[in-house]
Amino acid sequence: MILDDVLSEIARRRDGEELLLPLRCFSGNLRKYLRLGVFKRSAMFRESIPCPNGCGVLARVLKRGDGDYIVCCGHGDRPMEDIEVPREDVELYVLDWVTFGNCVSDGRIAFSRPSTPEERKADPVKAKEFLQDTARDIAEKKSINRPSTIAKYILSVAESGDIAFADCKEIRELRRIHRWQTNSFHTYVRQAFADGSSVKSTKRRSKIESKRKRISKELSKL
Repeated sequence: MILDDVLSEIARRRDGEELLLPLRCFSGNLRKYLRLGVFKRSAMFRESIPCPNGCGVLARVLKRGDGDYIVCCGHGDRPMEDIEVPREDVELYVLDWVTFGNCVSDGRIAFSRPSTPEERKADPVKAKEFLQDTARDIAEKKSINRPSTIAKYILSVAESGDIAFADCKEIRELRRIHRWQTNSFHTYVRQAFADGSSVKSTKRRSKIESKRKRISKELSKL
């Protein structure tokens, strides 16, 4: 699964582990995590940041009485200087795990915790799940509809710089490790879209995806 920058940070944490991100991380489409209440403003801010003047020193951050922020830096042997910094760089927002879990459950956020490369090498089931997640991401990002074309892209077409190239490269290695034959490989990719499990599961995912798209459309109008 190709995750955005915020979801990638969440995926690196254990469930319930504190995650603080500066406001600047939620620009553009990532602002939705604030609108959904997944991240809430905390009373904390970054204690130090690289000096805005580029001297290479970590400068202490101070909050003034008016709510603005400054850093104090002596730039080596020069006199101390106070420099205003944008609140987007220093204000910290904390992840609300309960709200995040609810958003994932009802389809407002598409997320599944990825396995590690080590787990995929050891477990053919997790390797297969990784293959199928990657196949679905490629279909969406590159607008490819045929599973056979996606399989070919993963096995031979994807080159350095292409979307998901690193994932495709890993899948080629997983194919060797788990000894996937060509027919099996193509079958796994087809199953990513046809779903070889129950009809009930298929309908549930379809319903969640439909709801997610509807809510995303509504949020974009805010």
